[in-house]
Amino acid sequence: MITLQDIELERQVLAEVLLHPAMMTQVAHLPCSAFTASQHRIVWAAMLECHHEDKIPDLPTLALSLRKSSKLDTIGGQIFLAELFSQEVHSGGLLQHAELLIEQHSTREAIACVNRILESGRIDSKAIAQIEKQVESLKKATVKVDRDERLKLELQVLLKETDPIKRVRKRSEICSNFSISSKDVEMLLATLDSVNRTVKAKRYDAVAFRELEPEGLTWLIPGLLPSKGLTVLGGAPGVGKTTLAYDAAAAVLFGEEFLGESLSKKGKVLFVAADELPCFVQDKLINRGIFGSNDWEILLDWDVSQMDALESAIADIRPSLVVIDSFSAIHKDMAFDENSALSRWSIVELEALLNRYSAAGLLIHHTTKAKDALGVGKLRGSSAIAAAASVVWILEGEKQSEIRTFSTPKIRGAAPINLRLGLDSLNGQWTVTGGNEEESIYKTIAERAVEFMRSIPGAKFVAEEIVNAVGYGKQSVYKALDRLVQRGILTKRPSKTDARRKQFGLVEDITPLEEAGGREQGVGREEVMDDNSFSPLHPAPCSPASFTPPAPSEQVSTNSEEIVDKPVVEKEGGINEAQITNDVAILSDPEIDTDAVEYLTAEWTTEHRQAVWGRLLDEVKDRLSFFMPKRSHS
Repeated sequence: MITLQDIELERQVLAEVLLHPAMMTQVAHLPCSAFTASQHRIVWAAMLECHHEDKIPDLPTLALSLRKSSKLDTIGGQIFLAELFSQEVHSGGLLQHAELLIEQHSTREAIACVNRILESGRIDSKAIAQIEKQVESLKKATVKVDRDERLKLELQVLLKETDPIKRVRKRSEICSNFSISSKDVEMLLATLDSVNRTVKAKRYDAVAFRELEPEGLTWLIPGLLPSKGLTVLGGAPGVGKTTLAYDAAAAVLFGEEFLGESLSKKGKVLFVAADELPCFVQDKLINRGIFGSNDWEILLDWDVSQMDALESAIADIRPSLVVIDSFSAIHKDMAFDENSALSRWSIVELEALLNRYSAAGLLIHHTTKAKDALGVGKLRGSSAIAAAASVVWILEGEKQSEIRTFSTPKIRGAAPINLRLGLDSLNGQWTVTGGNEEESIYKTIAERAVEFMRSIPGAKFVAEEIVNAVGYGKQSVYKALDRLVQRGILTKRPSKTDARRKQFGLVEDITPLEEAGGREQGVGREEVMDDNSFSPLHPAPCSPASFTPPAPSEQVSTNSEEIVDKPVVEKEGGINEAQITNDVAILSDPEIDTDAVEYLTAEWTTEHRQAVWGRLLDEVKDRLSFFMPKRSHS
């Protein structure tokens, strides 16, 4: 027999949602009319409103919503909500309770409909059909909640539980009630966590995706530290990882260089210490000169159970960088196991928090003692830790040695870096002593490219123009341009006249008109040029006189990525050996065109021409003879 009204059941549903607001999604189909008490209908309507506005219907949010709608006093004020919140509920029964309410509601509706028909006195075929329809809807109203759904609900509650005692007790209850092992529970939790946080797939056609303006990657420290998201810094005890983190923080506070990179902007810093004594933290701050700034704050004795306190601090300070020391120290739950896949949970939470406030995070962690570990595998604990972080830094070296090795085995949107570092122990500052020599060459090329592009504000350039302007080999310039795009300094878009060609522009030149899809400032330059206008030697049509091309000693060949940086050696008569070598390599390029040859050879002296021609292969001479028929080569 079905009870038509159950006030206690209604209170149970409201209390269960208040205690576990994340489960609102499971019962959002429950209509307000399922509640018979007016107080309950008002509270449930407010919960639904919060849910539809993507707000969590917890106690503070619900009270605020009811106060805004002037209905808080109607239900009995905050005392009524507090009574609901303190009510004892049966774990895992929300779905069953909600379906019982729906069943009661459907029965009441069906009986009311039949009574209206009987009271009308008109029992015809139409009335009978309506009664049959009500009976069928009543049958469909009862939806059985199977054992698997109840288990899923219990696991979702456990995922959200932060209290260590309640978490252990809840895990034990699940194991007992569903006859599964603790290991299986952990496996299911990891699977649910992954499913809950997987971004839903989005589908675009070619036109829509071309028009999409995604948010580009921005950097706090170019190529090393993104402007938002979590970076994990791993190292053995005593290697200097905390000193390195504080060095990065000082660079952010004072706008100084860090590991050879200029800061994108100065900013505030929040230091988070879990179990370190204030005197030790003060010593590190003094050593790096951080006491000379007032743009920082510190949060002591913090752990992951106090995520609200961290968010409150970040919301108030709005730091550019948050330094957290350390991963093991912020987990004070004795049941925490960093070798479990669930250890990623705190990384995911910190990553999401930092992204919400557009802040960068640097989390200090330890490395494993295993000597055969490689890349991100050097971090201690589960591989899920590195997988959840945006970036991984590794600092290695012997305590007795003055040199450390620094690497970025995982870094989204930039090339991995390997450096040798030295520490100035007097001021706690690290300097680059070697490593990544190839990267430094590309950095030089990138600086020349940016200098050239800034000389024509607002303009856009195809790659060949930039190659010609900076005077380096094609492949080297292309790689430098890719690094500039990765670091958020350049934009890369399809050409307006030929979508197969790439066009580069400075991010700093983007105007509100462009962001809204307006006409590009530099497109007029491109429209007057045909597809054959560019080569590595063709002059950029708008190259300003103010831009100084690279010195001959820095010219490079276009052969693959071979960078020629030879000293200038002149023979009698003013012949420049480095320039001759470079010109021979350029003329040997099978893709060179007439305009490029004419431009290259226009100012040659007879002596220089003869020197270059004498070193060309016969097949190159035969090909070039079609380009230079009127010029003497002898």
